[in-house]
Amino acid sequence: MRWTFTVSMDNGTSYDIDADARDIRAWEAEHDASWFATRLSFTTIAQLAHIAGRRTGVLNGAYPDYPAFDAACVDARFRKDEPLVADPTPPDPGGGSSAPSRSGFAASRPRSNRRTRT
Repeated sequence: MRWTFTVSMDNGTSYDIDADARDIRAWEAEHDASWFATRLSFTTIAQLAHIAGRRTGVLNGAYPDYPAFDAACVDARFRKDEPLVADPTPPDPGGGSSAPSRSGFAASRPRSNRRTRT
């Protein structure tokens, strides 16, 4: 699990901070709680951004503890680098599949119970 945060401080400085599972585990250890069971809030986002910023060196020692970071942090949000682009063209039915499909275009031929005489 990876997230990128953009954090803005009261002195006008902005930081792009990358967080990953190491930071989530550090948050869980520090707060004795599960990240997944905790309701996401501005505080939890800021706490995780601070932990990740310290670990990665992005904060460069400017905010050595969370209270100092919290006092100066005016915004912390998730950042999306690239928009999700999907292909609106539906895939070709059966294209690339060797298994017969019951939902193909051609209807199955009904079985005949008629017996032929020979």
